[in-house]
This record gives sequence, C-alpha cells and structure tokens, in this order.
Amino acid sequence: AAARAAHGAPNFNFNVAHDACLVVLAADAALLVGVDVCSPFRLRAGAPAEYAGLVSAFEGVLTADEWAAVRGEEAEGDADDAAAVSAAGAAAGDATGAAAGGEASALPAAEAVCVTRFRRQWSRKEAYVKARGDGLGFALRRVEFCDCPPPRPPEPEQQQPQTQPQQQPEPPKPQPQPP
Repeated sequence: AAARAAHGAPNFNFNVAHDACLVVLAADAALLVGVDVCSPFRLRAGAPAEYAGLVSAFEGVLTADEWAAVRGEEAEGDADDAAAVSAAGAAAGDATGAAAGGEASALPAAEAVCVTRFRRQWSRKEAYVKARGDGLGFALRRVEFCDCPPPRPPEPEQQQPQTQPQQQPEPPKPQPQPP
C-alpha cells in the first residue's frame, strides 16, 4: 500500500529527466527517486563541450577521486573506455576520434572519453540531489560516486561425490537349539 501523506492522499514519488530525444521517468509509491540522463553526442545538437571548459566550470562539483576517475586515473573500466573509443573511431573512419560507445565527435578521442566520464559523474550527482529534493543548492562535493563492477553470481560450489556410509553387517541371529 502506498504511504499516506498528512492529508490522507497516497504519497507518490516520481522524477523525470530529458536530454535531446531521450526521456526517463522513474516512480515509486514509497521510495524517493531521482533520475538524470545524458544522451550520446550523436543525438545532441551542437558540438560537445570541451573538457577544459568542463573542468573550469565544474571544478568544485566533483571530489578529487571523481576527477581522477574522469581523467582515467583509476584502473576499473579504463580499458573498456579506451577500447570503445578505438573501435568506434576506426569503424567510423573518424581521424579526430570518437567518444565512448561510438559517439562521433570533433573532440580528440582521449578528450571525448573524459567528457563522457564527466557527464556520467554529473548525471549521478544530479539524480541524487533530485531524489533528495535539494536541487543544485546541495553542496555536490558532500557526496561521492564511483564506478563499481556489476555483481557477479556466486561461483558454483564444487560438488563432492556423496558417499554412502558403510553399513555394518548385522550380527547373525541366534538359531534355535534342538532339545
């Protein structure tokens, strides 16, 4: 059952985000929800922001560890981002590079990857403050997000062959003695 507000109406939490032609809606009767979306460069009008401009404009928004992740100074996921850029740039024949995921861009490949990583971090922060209801009045450096590998199913345990306990032979039954 939905939570009830003070005036008796059901509480319904929802959040909407849009960017270019993408729209996201999240809703829950009991939980706070917040969403944000960043469309791929190829769906956005105009050129993507330059990385140096993002750093200058948003310097105080991300934590030091988040900026390190944006620059690719953490091990998790870097190879995947770089491989996606190389594959996308080669497939598109784009000598200037492409952003992660095959997004054609006028930015050099390495810079486009950093911009994509920044946008991922920004979306996390924006979704968080939207769920809280604070908006951009919240000091965004107070919270930190990081990439983490998706959970993996547990490894199946090695089944040891089941051995049946050995039964002891029954002692012989006493035979009736003739009189």
